[in-house]
Amino acid sequence: MEIILAKNAGFCWGVKRAMDIVLKTAESASGRTFTYGPLIHNQEVVDALAQKGIQPRDDFGGIREGTVIIRTHGMPPKVKKDLQKKGLKLVDATCPHVSKTQKEVEKHYKKGYTVVIVGDLKHAEVISLSGHSDDRAFVVSSLEEAERLNVLPPVLIVAQSTFNKEIFHQIVEYYKKKFGSVNVFNSICRSATNRQKEVLELAKEVDAMIVVGGASSANTKRLVQISESTGVPTYYAETAKHLDVKKLKKFKKVGVTAGASTPDWVINEIIEKLKKL
Repeated sequence: MEIILAKNAGFCWGVKRAMDIVLKTAESASGRTFTYGPLIHNQEVVDALAQKGIQPRDDFGGIREGTVIIRTHGMPPKVKKDLQKKGLKLVDATCPHVSKTQKEVEKHYKKGYTVVIVGDLKHAEVISLSGHSDDRAFVVSSLEEAERLNVLPPVLIVAQSTFNKEIFHQIVEYYKKKFGSVNVFNSICRSATNRQKEVLELAKEVDAMIVVGGASSANTKRLVQISESTGVPTYYAETAKHLDVKKLKKFKKVGVTAGASTPDWVINEIIEKLKKL
């Protein structure tokens, strides 16, 4: 079996940066170290950090000391203020790309713009972005949802960084036709776009695709959807133990890609398992 690993598989630069911040903080911080929710959407990484004493936590009731690391997806301003009032020290590991979008949302909201976020309603990044508009932003994940909203101009449209580029542009064009012009901040991450484009190209060269990543990772799910849309047999695996190699024996050439929050060691374990075939 020939195995082709996508060039952009695994950690993006924003995740690498966050991991560096977390590990350095844990070494120097006095007292307990937490992340606000999981640092990234990958349980393998969350478990590895927990072994180093870095615990993910959503509820900080009763905790009055320690260091809280803001995850890559960002944090709503109200939550940040509440944690600071408790006396907790904050370390910001928000992806710089997300930070830029947060500033755009806050700036335009204060100017009276209606903010429309194209993304998944319950995604941590979307919750963070909405928080910068006092939670008054409209969140849509499809053109149909956008058409049902009663939105008044002026409008700012931003996107969850890992969201589907085509759907984002459909929604942007809809609002442009409706209002004549809208303010658009294309916040879809270039790394995510390149990763998705690479899957389309790789799928044409192989007999089957394997997508590796966390079960709660939006960008990993997107890669699975894109791969499946090409018609090539697509297999998803969170880790090597979740990969059913029996189903892959019949293929001569297999492509492997991974979400932006997937660590190298997980990808390498998948590759090694395939090599044994």
